[in-house]
Amino acid sequence: MLDWPSWRHARSKNVLVTSFLLVLVALSNSAVAWPLEQLPVAQIVGVQAPSGISRSEDFSVVISVDYSRSYSTDIAILDAETGFVVASKGLIIPAGRNDFAFQLTGLDTPCVWMLLATVRVWWHEGWYANEKGATFPFQIMISDLANVTLVIMSNTVQNEVKVDGVSHSLPLQGIEISTTRGPHTIEIEPTLTVGEGTRAVFDSWSDGIRSFSRTIYLTDSLDLSATYLTEYHLTVESRVGRAVGTGWYPAGMNATFAVFDSDFTSHSSTGHVPYKFNYWSGDSDSNSPIGWLVLDGPKTVVANWSEDDSQTRTISELGIASTIFLVCSVILVAVGVVLRRRTNTEHRSHVLGGNARFSGFILILTVLVAMANPSLIQPAQAFVPIQPESVAIGDAAWYHWNRATSDTLLIWLGGGIVEPTTLLINPYEFESYNTIRFIQDLAKYYDVLALERGSMRYVDSTLNRTMFREPYPGSDNFMKRIRLWAVEHEYAYLYVVGYSVGAMAAAKELTLVSPEDWASPDGLIIITTRIAEGVSSRASSLRASLLLLYGDKVAPEFIASGKAFYENAPEEGWRDGSWYHREYHMISDVEHEVWTIRDTGEYDCRAVLLTVGFIETCKSLQFERTKDVISRIALNHTGTPETHPQFNVEVVSVHAPSKVSTEEAIRITAQVRYDLPSNSTVALVAFDTDARSIVSAAERRLSARGEVRLITTALSGESSRTAHLSLILLTGEGGNWSVVADSVRDLTIDVTDSFSARILVGYPDVAVQFDGQAFRTGTNGEVTLNATAGKHVVWVPPVVMLGGGTRAVFEDWNVTSDSSTLRLSISRDICLLAIYRRQHYLNINSSFGDVSGAGWYDENSVALFHVEPAIVALNELHVFVGWSGDFVDSSPASGVIMNAPKHVEASWKDVESQEGNDTPFQLRVFFIASLATLFAGLIFVVMSFRHGRRSRQADLPQQST
Repeated sequence: MLDWPSWRHARSKNVLVTSFLLVLVALSNSAVAWPLEQLPVAQIVGVQAPSGISRSEDFSVVISVDYSRSYSTDIAILDAETGFVVASKGLIIPAGRNDFAFQLTGLDTPCVWMLLATVRVWWHEGWYANEKGATFPFQIMISDLANVTLVIMSNTVQNEVKVDGVSHSLPLQGIEISTTRGPHTIEIEPTLTVGEGTRAVFDSWSDGIRSFSRTIYLTDSLDLSATYLTEYHLTVESRVGRAVGTGWYPAGMNATFAVFDSDFTSHSSTGHVPYKFNYWSGDSDSNSPIGWLVLDGPKTVVANWSEDDSQTRTISELGIASTIFLVCSVILVAVGVVLRRRTNTEHRSHVLGGNARFSGFILILTVLVAMANPSLIQPAQAFVPIQPESVAIGDAAWYHWNRATSDTLLIWLGGGIVEPTTLLINPYEFESYNTIRFIQDLAKYYDVLALERGSMRYVDSTLNRTMFREPYPGSDNFMKRIRLWAVEHEYAYLYVVGYSVGAMAAAKELTLVSPEDWASPDGLIIITTRIAEGVSSRASSLRASLLLLYGDKVAPEFIASGKAFYENAPEEGWRDGSWYHREYHMISDVEHEVWTIRDTGEYDCRAVLLTVGFIETCKSLQFERTKDVISRIALNHTGTPETHPQFNVEVVSVHAPSKVSTEEAIRITAQVRYDLPSNSTVALVAFDTDARSIVSAAERRLSARGEVRLITTALSGESSRTAHLSLILLTGEGGNWSVVADSVRDLTIDVTDSFSARILVGYPDVAVQFDGQAFRTGTNGEVTLNATAGKHVVWVPPVVMLGGGTRAVFEDWNVTSDSSTLRLSISRDICLLAIYRRQHYLNINSSFGDVSGAGWYDENSVALFHVEPAIVALNELHVFVGWSGDFVDSSPASGVIMNAPKHVEASWKDVESQEGNDTPFQLRVFFIASLATLFAGLIFVVMSFRHGRRSRQADLPQQST
């Protein structure tokens, strides 16, 4: 095969190398066993692509390929059904893992688009693909705007969902709703009662969104599943003191529960009865006042108490003793008083005065001790593929693209092998993928023939394939047969497009073999070949219009041969009743494949535009003799119809774009109704009223009456403008054209590289970047920019802070991209919607324990939070008693609906330790005071007794005297 790598290597070959190769061939056919060359490896290891898109949507695909060494590689994405090359690259790559990114446009009809990623490398003068790993099939769902399916499921029973305000029952198997592309609201129940002590709390959707009430933008059919978490209720009961821990807990959580009170007492009709905790019953058998339980179902625990007998006995004994002491004290005081009365009258006043003060002290002390008796003190109370058909012409089979329904047929002769006396043309499939794309692009505007299976069989054992090439010249002149076939199919124009070895055959056929059969308005297009001197020197015999395309990076000898052929060709002008036209173009930055950028391997469309422009110029020039009449009618819409009286033809309708880019081919379709005699010819020309020139033409041979589509193709040009075109019908008979003046249709097409890019964010004063340039949204939350055709990068912030504990988080675009940086190719006005979801912040504070659950939550989501442990023992015992703030609840584990920013605070109660403090303080004080009173009474009696005795002794001497 001699396509571009072959030609590149050919210039370095010499006699020594040829001789060496011949020796290798001879040795390979001998009995000597040579080690096999290691086969190259190019294996696709992954394809990243969206699962679904909308009709005609732009999207990206990334293909990852592993290579065993550096190669010239050919990688493409094919339409799996037709083999159409959707995207491709051809370049030299290094060994190892290589990633290739492609920008694609979806089909314009809803379907499941089956695609095939494929890779091969240039090896042994041909494209080689591994048996395994050279292809990777994948598919993309293309949805209609009005045919999007939303499937909603849930992991709970007895649920329902609202879609756009309409309620639907939601069984476990889910529901399927057909709706339109765009925004929709979905709302599901946040909490469901599943059974006694069991409930389901909404957690999240399968796409990660946690809002039970949300707005979603559907760009494709979508499956959504709602996930609920199971919660169980813990009931903590106690008839004494305060119970802690009652509430809802997530399944599997370790819940703390407890019971406490400062006195562990209970009121009764007989007074304040003390109790002590014994054990838990129900779903716990712990004997500690603080317990732990794993919530694997609804649970109930009950605190069991008993009266504290030891304390009762102590209190009783102390009370009796204290009472006895008081009674004894009173008696002693009374005795002391009696003793005092027996003393002398003169001493009574003094003694009673001092003893009255002491007796008053004892009486006050007795009253205070009695008042200290505790029994008296009462305490207080929270795109479209074109598939060819196969036709047999001579001994070969040819692909025929005819969906363009054109009056022009292109005959593609591609790469092949040069033999001493014969040129062998390869089948279409053995071209590079970029070359196949060039052929496919031409097939959008004209009908095309390309070799499917030649008449000569060749087995390539090295590449492990069988090829059927077509020889030129051969016993069966396939070029003559194709020309006759085209005439039978009533093509008005024939162009032979020769590339590489095929260009050698084409130049030889139209210059040396049959120049008289291929005369203008037919044409010859030569692409990147080295034309032999013998052919170039005979270029003056060429009768067909000529186009030569070469790349500026190709070998100099190729360029020199092309220029020599062009200079030897006839000068432009009228010849034998038709206009002969010629063009020569050098395309920059390309080499052998003039449609491939050498340094990047990217496909380039300049060669297609030059080819289309050449063909349309050739066709338009055939009407130069009637240009004045056409111009007059197009500009003035006046004049006498020049149509032959027998001809009746009119334009019924016209279809053309209203806006196009510069450097673009424009297809204009006119539906024509006719009533004509036999063998009549009708032409449709497009006249540019600004340039005063015919820019395109279409021609058909018609008879009788009916309707036909006539398609003209014009180029938009290199600069922006408003193009004014007039479509004019002509009828021909015997080579003479008549203009149908009353059937003029005027068109206005806006040619611009500036398109409107409208970016909607939804929030004002938000920074947006377009190709690195910063802009800010207006008060309506959007910004509109002018963008040129081509690739662009749009960026919006991942997070927009809205203040007050609320923010907006980027979710995705209304196209298939979930990155806030969007890379896209613009060729029309676009509207991009950046979809954000609102989030609110949950702030949790607690003086003790560890709290979890604080953070950002999607709006209308359920935020679950808890504190643990619920009882903290530090210097004092701290017990959780509930949540306060924006949410009130008594359960340590709780949840709040985040419809706004929330702040919750854990509340605690301090509890004094009960150890070593079983006897009430007041009772102890009462006992001590009673005892002291008793001793005081004894002292008083003793003092009274002694006082009376002294008094009597003092009186004895006086009596004796």
